[in-house]
Amino acid sequence: MNTAVVIAIIFLYAAFVHAQQPTGSPDDDEQPVRISTSLIQLDVLVTDKNGNPVTDLRPDDLVVFQDGKRQEIVGFSYEDGQNPQDRRRSGGERDKNEKGIQRPPVSVRRAEGRLITFVLDDGNCFATRDGLSIMANEMRSFIDTKMLPDDRVAIYRTASGSSLLQLYTSDRSVLRRIVNKLHLNPSRSCFSTFGSEKSSSSGAGRSQILTSIGVLDQVLERVKSVPSRKSIFFLSEGLPVRIDRSSREALNELYDKAARSSVVINPFNTRGLTNPATLEVNPDLLPDLVTGIDRSQPGFETPEDEERTLGEGLADIANGTGGRYIRNSNRLDIDIARVLQVQSAYYLIAYEPNIDTFRSKAFHQIEVTAVRPDLVVTARQGFFGRSNEAAAPGYKTPDSPLYQAIASPFAENSLDVKTTFLAGHSANVGHYLRTLIHIKGSDLALLIDDRRQGKVSFDVVAVVLDEKGKLVDEFNRTYPITISSEGLQFVERNGLDYSTDIPIKTPGVYSIRFAIRNNNTKSIGSAGELLTVPRIRDRELFVTGLAVSGVGNNGKPVLTARRPVATAFEPSASLSVPAVRMFNRGETLYYAYSVHNWSQVREKDATSLSREVRLYRNGKEVVSLAAASLENVSVAGDKRLNAFGTIRLGDEFEAGDYALQIVIRDKGSNRVATQWIDFEVMY
Repeated sequence: MNTAVVIAIIFLYAAFVHAQQPTGSPDDDEQPVRISTSLIQLDVLVTDKNGNPVTDLRPDDLVVFQDGKRQEIVGFSYEDGQNPQDRRRSGGERDKNEKGIQRPPVSVRRAEGRLITFVLDDGNCFATRDGLSIMANEMRSFIDTKMLPDDRVAIYRTASGSSLLQLYTSDRSVLRRIVNKLHLNPSRSCFSTFGSEKSSSSGAGRSQILTSIGVLDQVLERVKSVPSRKSIFFLSEGLPVRIDRSSREALNELYDKAARSSVVINPFNTRGLTNPATLEVNPDLLPDLVTGIDRSQPGFETPEDEERTLGEGLADIANGTGGRYIRNSNRLDIDIARVLQVQSAYYLIAYEPNIDTFRSKAFHQIEVTAVRPDLVVTARQGFFGRSNEAAAPGYKTPDSPLYQAIASPFAENSLDVKTTFLAGHSANVGHYLRTLIHIKGSDLALLIDDRRQGKVSFDVVAVVLDEKGKLVDEFNRTYPITISSEGLQFVERNGLDYSTDIPIKTPGVYSIRFAIRNNNTKSIGSAGELLTVPRIRDRELFVTGLAVSGVGNNGKPVLTARRPVATAFEPSASLSVPAVRMFNRGETLYYAYSVHNWSQVREKDATSLSREVRLYRNGKEVVSLAAASLENVSVAGDKRLNAFGTIRLGDEFEAGDYALQIVIRDKGSNRVATQWIDFEVMY
């Protein structure tokens, strides 16, 4: 890493800076699945014939087999992981208020909503226009009508060139944008002999299968750090997994990783409702997939054989990971809601493996059955003979953990950092992404030298990716920091702020990732966000740069300005700075924002605009300021204006998380734009 100039921070400068459980659970680990040389711990779903969870079983109601041999159950518990709020909240159109304005997510800081992962198999050589159309329409339906306000959703694609560095987001517009990019790749090749989408190429089918499995494997790698049971929905038109041994080996590796990552995969067959009578035979002859030799035989004997084979691949994935195979259905939104509800409750069972289990790297088959014949048991298919510790990745360089934090879709919080990311534009700089970071004083772990100076150094890594996953910019720097003895008490109480701007040349949707490591403790904090950089010259009305802060003793807001890269760290003035956004009751909250592309009747005339301010808590509107003219307006050029206002957080504000939403209406063009930001009120 590069080394910056040592930053000397002194006190004088800092002072003026603006369920039911039949028996005990065998392990207190939060992971539902655990594989060690002394204990195999599995999550098992049990439902009745109607698909409803069965909650009253005891250990002797289930039977576990490993490699065909019955195992003694030594741990047994029932886990109901469904958030009670999920039973009350509604998604889709009810997330909008009476005027059709989209509400902010219920809880952003606490991240209490469902975690939902989609993998869209648009790179599959069996993909058809009809299948992709079903996939896109059903995804849009889920996003618009079934996605809950605080759901966090990530959408991965298997098409070549698609990004595998997705962030989880509650922003429906970002998710729709990903779905809208689904398209059929005309250059793909496969050995399907039925329908109009046909082609032939040796090894193409096998290669594509391994590619789809490889994408699933990488997604598992990204979600495994979440300490809970996770569901992945795999939308595909089919995988012929019976091609060769390498496909089977790849699937077994996938199933092993799914078990260790506490993930179930639910394939959804996007061929929809199938009528075999409508399948047409195509007489084209195809080469052998493994050797490439032309055997002068059709790829499948009958259309029904193709349908069955492709479906068996998806069913195999569901069976191998303990998921559910969804087929002959055109209602993805309803099926997903049902699967999420059912899979949130499961039995956690454990047994002690025999002495030979870990003496080889063989794949061990698991089967779980119910004594009662009317019950349906869904469990994982098996695992390789290596413990979780042996399967853990080994870092090759000291910096790998930092870059792992950048690549993860989840925040690393061994170093507790508060973050705010803003998209902005100015006439002299152009488009930019502003990164605001706060590190608590208690997390600095300062080393005190013989001169009573505090010392610490931070490694900072940041990357910006465009919506195709292409690297736009990156940042890599080390900051040695020295704090004078006079400033120690102030900094240890208030912490440090970090601020820098990253220029953006082209408007669009960007993913910004940030990771910081305290080299005194080796602890890491990371964060990321999806931001939209508006096209300033377009006709669409935009609100950008919404930030909140406290008001200082001088009556002015406590703002964090752009700083030179070498001196990006400064002492924090208070907890109400824009990076932290924590306020005491009785404080005045200051909010600032920019409006783009508004209708100018005359130069520097903003009378066509009105603003509404709303505050939400737990998804409910608690404060609403009626439409009024914008306050404290300054026109900045390029059809952009800046404005700000204040709200007093009186004693009626209960402690907790809030969201502030700004709604701008342009009466001159009948357009509406909105943006929101979360903050916390303390006791």
